Amino acid sequence: MTQSEDELTSFHISTAALDEADASDILRESIGRVLLQVHMEPLDGERLEGDVTFHAAANFGMSVGTISGMYNIRPPSLIANDDLVLVLMRDGVGDLDQHATLTEVRRGQAVLTDNAAPASFTFHEQFNPISLRFSRSLLAPHLEDLDSVLRAPVLQDGPALRLLQSYAAALGGNALGVPKLHQTSIKHMYDLAALAIGAKRDSAEVAANRGLRAARLHAVKTDIVRNLRDHLSPDAVAVRNGISPRYMRMLFEREGTSFSEFVLVKRLQLAHHMISQMQYVDRPISSIAFDCGFGDLSHFNQAFRRRYGQTPSEVRSSAHSIEH
Repeated sequence: MTQSEDELTSFHISTAALDEADASDILRESIGRVLLQVHMEPLDGERLEGDVTFHAAANFGMSVGTISGMYNIRPPSLIANDDLVLVLMRDGVGDLDQHATLTEVRRGQAVLTDNAAPASFTFHEQFNPISLRFSRSLLAPHLEDLDSVLRAPVLQDGPALRLLQSYAAALGGNALGVPKLHQTSIKHMYDLAALAIGAKRDSAEVAANRGLRAARLHAVKTDIVRNLRDHLSPDAVAVRNGISPRYMRMLFEREGTSFSEFVLVKRLQLAHHMISQMQYVDRPISSIAFDCGFGDLSHFNQAFRRRYGQTPSEVRSSAHSIEH
């Protein structure tokens, strides 16, 4: 049955949860033949192991996780489509043999592979990749020179590639499976892939105003959430993410909010979560507020009540009365 463009299939497989005798066969069949159209064989004297999450749509696929060293071989008999697969090597080292070119791929690099041609990909040790499958018919028209890239498939490091990796990693757990959002996220990854591989001028402008902008805002928001307990200067956050403060303000304005409003909401959410948890029942609310980045207790109490319609003490009392 053909998968519609609106459908997204997601699943997770871990050999640690499988019977040892069946693990290698399941990896070979479910990952190798069905998803990747390759023969998967372990390195000499080893066994196949993996812990991988997969997402698959009609015109896109993603796998994120850790897999043991192996030989991947695609003979002509297993060629089933002409998709392009971008492999982001977060760890490990491998050798791609395709189009009469042997290419070494190391940690931190990315390589573009061609599903329409026979290939072998040897991973010499456990590796931690993000693999992204794109429809050639949708991606190729936006690329400047696909044939040249396939002859020299290791992509040059740059902002688009780094943003693509961080954006894909963030979405690769469960976020991509959020209903009504995955199609937008997939469009953004097509944009970032085109920019990383080498987009035509018109396509680059579209991608920069869509996928690149979304990925930069996502990176900024992730930075903020990771550092909520610290002093968050807009200028410092912008510099850490390689953009100007003015551009960052524009990113938030396009969402109808601001840097300070986003920070406030996230700090209030963190405080509400901590106040509601039994493990923090002995912590003074003032201590929680300061720990969440608030420097003024009166401002915290006012903002908390405006957002949740209760005081912090009332939320704590209500949460713990339910638990008891």
